[in-house]
Amino acid sequence: MDELPEKPALPATKRVPRKLAAIDAPDPVEPVAAAADQVDSKVTPQSLQPIISEVSQMTATPIFKGYDEIAAFGKANVDALIQANTVFTQGVEAISKEMLSLTQSQFETAAAGAKAIFATRTLKDFFELNAGLTKTHFDTLVTNSTRLGELGAKVATDTLAPISARVTSVVEKAAKPAA
Repeated sequence: MDELPEKPALPATKRVPRKLAAIDAPDPVEPVAAAADQVDSKVTPQSLQPIISEVSQMTATPIFKGYDEIAAFGKANVDALIQANTVFTQGVEAISKEMLSLTQSQFETAAAGAKAIFATRTLKDFFELNAGLTKTHFDTLVTNSTRLGELGAKVATDTLAPISARVTSVVEKAAKPAA
């Protein structure tokens, strides 16, 4: 097997002797520990009183008073959304109850119609009864669809009322400084 060529020797580095003994530096931990001891001994509720009063004066400025207005504004918006959600939930519940009632009455009408159709004796009676039932079912469908549409429109209107009132209030408030 071939031998690998020898690596050239790295140039010798010059070592600089450290003369730590000649440097008279204090221990870096000692001043930090001493300062921490002084801070711990100086922090008392009385020593914090000037800072607390300065912060309380800062919160009394108009900048921080605006924060209260923003918080109240946000709370009013959330309240309007909660109210709208409550109205919407109640409306959907009313629509569901109405649909259940309509479905139940339709099943009862369909069962009675099927019973009447099976009781017919002639083809003429069958077609007349079927035409009458079809007309009745169509009229009921139109009436029920109108009723459900009205309920849906009422739910939408009632749901948007709190949000609309909130938007109106915000627009009026925003227009005051401009005037």
